[in-house]
Amino acid sequence: MFEPFNMMMISFVTVILFSVITTVIFKITKELSSNSLKTAILSQAKVLELNRGFDRKGPGIRLFNKRPFAKCFALFELEGRELKEFLIPSKDYKYMSEGDEGNLLYSENNYINFSKKIKSHMYSKTTLK
Repeated sequence: MFEPFNMMMISFVTVILFSVITTVIFKITKELSSNSLKTAILSQAKVLELNRGFDRKGPGIRLFNKRPFAKCFALFELEGRELKEFLIPSKDYKYMSEGDEGNLLYSENNYINFSKKIKSHMYSKTTLK
């Protein structure tokens, strides 16, 4: 009496698993193909402005201490006086300051990396007699 029901459940579960696996494979191949078309751009840039905004909705809210997730933004001036604003990781935000110059690596509207130019100071040695 339960045999047809069991066979029907097994076939239903099989169809569901097959559709989930097919969807995951489709999304992965779509993501890989879209990433391969993006090219990274390296440009001389200057940090004009740093902002830290808070996102009070969505998955950024922490559950335990109920503090909102801080989003860090940086406005860069690229070669040719073009301005671009990026969402940057908080670890990079900590080491940036307004006026920093260096090489900015980005892809379309996605920040990848910023490496600062190190300013060296020449100190003259004086000898005391």
